[in-house]
Amino acid sequence: MILYLLGFCESRGLQVRVRVMEEEAIRCVEARRLGYKAKQGYVVYRVRVRWGGRKRPVFKGIVYGKPTNQGVTQLKFQRSKRSVAEERAGRKLGGLSVHRELRGLTSAGKKYRGLRGKGHLHHKARPSRRANWRRNNTLSLRRYR
Repeated sequence: MILYLLGFCESRGLQVRVRVMEEEAIRCVEARRLGYKAKQGYVVYRVRVRWGGRKRPVFKGIVYGKPTNQGVTQLKFQRSKRSVAEERAGRKLGGLSVHRELRGLTSAGKKYRGLRGKGHLHHKARPSRRANWRRNNTLSLRRYR
């Protein structure tokens, strides 16, 4: 279903925000070093986050206000790109808990943040007891998910 929708959006020329779910990790060696396993319940998603600073979303670059608020392009975003990627993935995938961030490929001014997840209702020690222990001991203080 996801593949069909993505192909449909690409055929109409629309922008697709969430990439296709990867079958294997983005960079296999580094992903396995960080703890990725090709087991049941592990998923890798790629989220597109732009490089550089953030741009103020104003019409035609016109900011109505005091001169101290006139900036449009030189704004420094206060949150990290990792938190932005986790927020976007969390909006699309509410049932998954993000374990940790995997740095992905970089191309054309975009960083692909690979996010591994496992469903929060997946309580069995199915892939392994170690993987289940790791899932239960993740920090769950993610404010934007």
